[in-house]
Amino acid sequence: MKKEKRQIQIHDLLIEKGRIQIKELARLLNVTTETIRSDITIMESQSLVIKEHGWVRLNQSLTEKPVSFRMNENHTIKRKITMKAFEQIKDGQVIFLDAGSTILSGIDALASKKDITVITHSILTASRLVDLNIHTILTGGDLNKESKRTSGHFSNYVIDHFHFDLAFTGSLGLKDINGFTTVSSEGIDILRHAINQTSKLIVVADSSKFEQNATYIYCNFKEVDAFVTDSLTDKQKNTVKDIKQIITI
Repeated sequence: MKKEKRQIQIHDLLIEKGRIQIKELARLLNVTTETIRSDITIMESQSLVIKEHGWVRLNQSLTEKPVSFRMNENHTIKRKITMKAFEQIKDGQVIFLDAGSTILSGIDALASKKDITVITHSILTASRLVDLNIHTILTGGDLNKESKRTSGHFSNYVIDHFHFDLAFTGSLGLKDINGFTTVSSEGIDILRHAINQTSKLIVVADSSKFEQNATYIYCNFKEVDAFVTDSLTDKQKNTVKDIKQIITI
């Protein structure tokens, strides 16, 4: 098992149990305690967990998992979702990209687009776009350590000076709520500015989000022009029935 997948399993176990002995993690995942300690050291450096006297627990003060960690969660599905969503982009268009891991997972699909301009508040997304020789505008503002994205007055100021043909955004949890979510009030602010400046809003998120909780809603379902996701249950379809178009991979 790759270490990235194992660390996701460790994280999931800690969400379920709260606090686990390192030797118990080794038994559950059928690896040595030395391997688990190595994983915990990496996760501790990302502020995901806290190690204490042979035990490990989640870092409850962390508001958002680092994007490098989220990139490994459901990566294949996320990539397929984003590649499907990017089929909506036509040559020469101006688009906004949110800073989520789902969008970043499929960013290479933009290499085939001609003469597009991308505005984003994600440092990681902007860096990859430049490598693809895509005209990229990175908003300024306050930089978040975990998500590697900017927010605040200067970000909003840049966004307000563009009109987007398409805006692509992601979402955190969708459990028991009636809209798409982000990590903080600052996240709401920048996404609302982008939504106000776009002709079409497309949200990308995998179905696992329906089992996760979140707090900050940045738009309701009726505002969304298209939702691109993987297969949905009847209950999940009913949750998002107010969205104009649902596209599944």
